[in-house]
Amino acid sequence: MDKNNIYKAVSIAADQINESLSEDGQLLVSEDMLVTGVGSSLDSLTVVNLILAIEEKLASELSLDVLIFDESLVADPEGPFKNINSLVKFIHSKT
Repeated sequence: MDKNNIYKAVSIAADQINESLSEDGQLLVSEDMLVTGVGSSLDSLTVVNLILAIEEKLASELSLDVLIFDESLVADPEGPFKNINSLVKFIHSKT
């Protein structure tokens, strides 16, 4: 699977999450957007919703049935949920 397609699915998922966020809280998706850890503007509920939306978009847009949520990985400040780039790489490694 091409990383660009995964990135597009992640962006679509973020757009979906943005529909429920205030203007001030909108996700501005870029490869270096922090998902978790110090400096991330996302609260824990938004992180969980984003991850679930990404899993849904991977399935519907790319026919990928990939489970990416892992509580221990989300809590790791240097793990795959650090930023969008590391998340895309993590998803790509699971395909």
